[in-house]
Amino acid sequence: MTANYRDPTHITGESWIFEDKVSEVHKILAKWIREKMYAQDVREALALLVEQTSSDLYDDKQIALSLEKLAQELQIKWDRDTQKIIDEWKNTIGGVTVDSELINARIDLHGIVYKTLKERLDDMQSKIENLVAEAATESVFTIKHNQNELVPIRVVTGINGLGVSPLGKEPTGLGGSEIMEIPSKPVYLSRNELSVLVPLKYKMKDPIVTRTASNEYLLVEGSRTLIITIGDENKANVETTI
Repeated sequence: MTANYRDPTHITGESWIFEDKVSEVHKILAKWIREKMYAQDVREALALLVEQTSSDLYDDKQIALSLEKLAQELQIKWDRDTQKIIDEWKNTIGGVTVDSELINARIDLHGIVYKTLKERLDDMQSKIENLVAEAATESVFTIKHNQNELVPIRVVTGINGLGVSPLGKEPTGLGGSEIMEIPSKPVYLSRNELSVLVPLKYKMKDPIVTRTASNEYLLVEGSRTLIITIGDENKANVETTI
C-alpha cells in the first residue's frame, strides 16, 4: 500500500491520551516540539524525547528485573516451606498419630482436661521446676499424735535401703539409692491428727509401716521407702499411734 504524504488536513479532535499519566518531562518536550520556531530547537526536542524514552525504558527494565528476582526468591521460599509442611505431615502419618492420641495427651493422671497440650506441659514443667509442696497431692499416711499442735512434717525417700535418720540430719542408713527429701504437705484433721501428702510418683497403696523413732515412721512398698518425720521428737512419746 502506497503511503500518502500529502494529507493537507490538520490533526483535530480530543486527545485520547490521559494527561495525568504523562510525565512532566514528556509534557515539556511535547510543548517544545509543537511551539519552537526554529528547526534546530524542534530537532533537539525530538532528540531529547528519544533519549528520555530510552532512559524510561531502562528504568522500567531494571524494575522488571528486580521484580523477577523477587518473584524467584519468593517461589524458592514457598517451595521450601511447602516441602517442610509436607515432610512434617508425612512424619505425622508415619507415626500413626491420630486425633484421639492428641486429645488423650491433654488429660493428666488425675483426669484433669487441659484446653491445649501446651497448657498441660507448661503446668507440668512449672511443678517440676518449682518443686514446691503444692506438688504433693496424694495421701500416704494418716496418724494420731499427742503433740497437740499443728506439727511440721518431713518426708525422705529412697530405693532398696532404709535410709533412716533423725530429724534435722542428712539421710543415712542401710545402703539404698536415690535418697532425698521430697515435697510434702500436711493436712491437719485436728491438732492431734494429720494426713501426709506426697507427689503422685511417690504414692503407696498398701505400705508396711514401722515406727523407727518416737516421731519417725518408715513406709516400705516394694523397693521404695518413705521416711516420715512428725513434729518434735522430744514432744512425742509412746502414746503416739498409727
